[in-house]
Order: sequence, then C-alpha cells, then structure tokens
Amino acid sequence: MASFKNKNDADVSNTSQGWFDGIIESTGELIGGIYDDAVDITKEAAGSWFEQQKKASQSANPEDNRTPIPAQTPNGQPLKQGFNSPWVIGGGVGLLLLIIIVLLLKE
Repeated sequence: MASFKNKNDADVSNTSQGWFDGIIESTGELIGGIYDDAVDITKEAAGSWFEQQKKASQSANPEDNRTPIPAQTPNGQPLKQGFNSPWVIGGGVGLLLLIIIVLLLKE
C-alpha cells in the first residue's frame, strides 16, 4: 500500500507537540528576521555616520576653509608684497652692478 504522508516541513500535525513545534519554529523565524533587519539597519546607520564624519573632517581642513586675507598695516591699508616697488628693483640692480664692478677691479 502506498503511503500518502505529506513530507512538507511546514506541515503541522494535529498533535499538541506538532503545534508547539510550529509555534517555536515561527517564533524563531520571526526573531531571526527581526535580528537580520536590525543588523542591516545598524550597518547602514554606522556606514552613514562614518561617511558623515569623514566629510566633516575633510571640510574642517583649515587650508581649504581659510579665506586669503592680504597682509594689512595697522590702519587697514594692504601691504605691498614682493619686489613691485621701483626703489627695491633699482636698489637690487645697483647692488648687482656694484658687485660686478668690485669683482672686475679685484683682478
């Protein structure tokens, strides 16, 4: 005689032990699903927090955020920087000529 017993794991038999096993199994699956969701949410939250901290630390770089303010005198006038004064350029050329003359006369 052929056996027609259902071999499906989800089949809950009419006995009280089968009913209890079904509840335990369902509860375990529910808890497992909640745990998996909690782990996924935690990973997403931690990842976004680390990204936010990374962006904040990069934007806190003083060289990137500092606006260049030119040097000023006590009364607020900007200082001339570099060799853009005619007196400085003339003095440098004069000093160079003096050094060349001294070296030529030394020989």
